[in-house]
Order: sequence, then C-alpha cells, then structure tokens
Amino acid sequence: MSKVGIITFHAAHNYGSNLQAYAMQKIIDSFGIENEIINFRTDRQKDQYRPFTNRKGLKYIIKNGYFFFNYSWRKKKYLKFEKFIDEKLKKTAKEYKSLDELYVANLDYEYYISGSDQIWNTVPVDADMAYFLPFVKKGIKIAYAPSFGQIGNIKNKKEIAEYLNEYKYLSIREKYGQKLIKSMINKCVPVLMDPTILIKKEEWENMISDRIIEDDYIFFYTLFATKEMINIVKIISKETGLKVVISNISNQYEIFSGFEKKLESGPMEFLNYIKYAKLVCSSSFHGTVFSILLNKPFYSINGMRDNRISTLLEMTNLTKRAITLNDVKNGLNDIFNLNFVYAEKSIEQEKQKAIKYLKEALDIEE
Repeated sequence: MSKVGIITFHAAHNYGSNLQAYAMQKIIDSFGIENEIINFRTDRQKDQYRPFTNRKGLKYIIKNGYFFFNYSWRKKKYLKFEKFIDEKLKKTAKEYKSLDELYVANLDYEYYISGSDQIWNTVPVDADMAYFLPFVKKGIKIAYAPSFGQIGNIKNKKEIAEYLNEYKYLSIREKYGQKLIKSMINKCVPVLMDPTILIKKEEWENMISDRIIEDDYIFFYTLFATKEMINIVKIISKETGLKVVISNISNQYEIFSGFEKKLESGPMEFLNYIKYAKLVCSSSFHGTVFSILLNKPFYSINGMRDNRISTLLEMTNLTKRAITLNDVKNGLNDIFNLNFVYAEKSIEQEKQKAIKYLKEALDIEE
C-alpha cells in the first residue's frame, strides 16, 4: 500500500488543477516516498466536462444543442485532458464517486494530504466535504496549501471547523484563507505556495514540445471572460501589434472577440502557449503562476482584486503587472522588459519553507 494518499482536484478539466496535482506528486516522489492520488471523481464533476451533459431539463437540452455544433473541438479537448490524467498521474485503481464510497473504502495510508487547488471552495458544483478528509479513520492528516477560493460565502462553517481541527498539519494558499481559519478555529496557519511553484523551471520546460504557433502572439487565458477583460486585451494587442490567442471560450465575449481560437488544447498545449508567447494576459491564478515560473512578460488582469493572485504578486514583488481597464493605457510601460531576479529569489525562499513543512509533516529527517 502506498504510504501517502493525496486528494485534490486532479481530474477537473482545468489546466491549473491538473498541473498542480502533477506537481504535488512529483514533490512527494522527490522525497522517495510512495504515493498515489485518491481517485475521487463525483458524477457532477465528470458531467461538467463531458462533450455532452447527461443532466436533464430544458436548460441542458439547449446546452447540448450548443455542444453539438462544437463537438469536434470539445471531444479533442476532453481526450487530451483524460490522457494527461491517465498518463501523468498515479491514482488508485478504484474510482470513488462519493464521500460514502470513501467511508467504506478502508483506505490505509500512513499520511493523507489535502491539496492544493480550490478544494475547500464550497461554491462550485464539484465542491465536496471529502476534500476535508472526514473519511480517514487513522493516519496523519496534512493540508498542503488548499484554497477556499475567492472571497465569498463559505458554507457549513461549523462542520468545516470540526474537520480542520482534525488536521495535524494545516496550511493554506492565500492570506484570506489564513484569516478565515483563524476566525473558525483560532489557529494561525502558514501560507504556502501552490505546488507548481516548487517544481524547477527546467523541469516544466522539459515537458514542453516545440512551439505550436509559429508567429508572435499574446496568450490570453481566463476561466470566465468579461467585456472589460476583452477590452483590456484588445488595447494591449493594439499597442503591441500582436494577435491574441485563446485556448477556451466561456461566453459570448470570447466567441465574438476576433481572437485566434485553439479550443482543442489540453494541459500540455497550455504550457506550450505560455512558454512561446511574446506576452501573457491572464486573470487566472495558474496563468499568472506559469508566466512567472517560465519568465514570461505578463499582465495579471484585475490581479490585485483577487486574493489568490495578489498574494502571489506581493510575494514576488510583481504587483505592477496587475492591470485594470482604468489604468491599462497608463500601465503599458516596459511591456516586454520584466526582471524576474527578485521573484526567483522569493520563490526559492518560499520553496524551502514549503519543503521544510512537508518534510516535518511526513516525518522525513533532514
């Protein structure tokens, strides 16, 4: 039996989710400890990413009608994510669909790690109490940099507080989460960086194939586009003379943006687009993370309004790369001239802090 069981959003069809799960395993591997991801995939989560939804009702009939006209790229994208999950992640042979199944699974790890990613966000359709490890009968519970997501209403606070008190080692990914835990269980826990940051730049680059897009471009990545974001990116595109490439569409703003669409892209293509971009524009935490890790000039759209991204930008002294529609025209100074020396030093310090935390939690002697 593997020594460490990890529970995270490993199977969400989201670039950051997949890549942080991969990074978490690589870190534990580097300690020489056996580990595997507890293959927890609820039906709601799986349905969220299928080329067609299985959910019933008029709303979903209409949705499937839209999906029908986009089936080709949706299927290709789906298969690329599934390939990454199958080939890059070590998982339990059995897939668990519910917390009830985990309760009766009789898992027998010495250590259980929750994290990273927004596994403690109670709002998404795939939110689940399983990520707080209530099913663990024996074994040491460790939280490595999980996130409660963006500031909002946290459901089931009393129940969550009980689960948090059962962790022997507790950490969080951003300052807001640190304050939230303090308010719930009166404990001051460390803020640790996302596991993707603990992997060396060279290791990520070794995963990336030759460039996919031959000419220069801006890579724009967001989980949910707004009209404001599209306007910001168009202003930057006009200023630089660069075309804009996107790898997903979330609504009509991206559909009719005029940007070049690479919608069949999986996690490996995502890394490729960032590495070879002339500039990255993103409102995503992991879009910002990989821009910094791969030393890419970037702008973080509304970055200081997002607690997760602002924590990262403050740590790396890159808050000037946060941009809004109000300051975009005045903020486009030294677009491609970005010094990552301080950021790399800060990341190294944070990496050592995180490694020390994990080694202590896993009882690894220095």
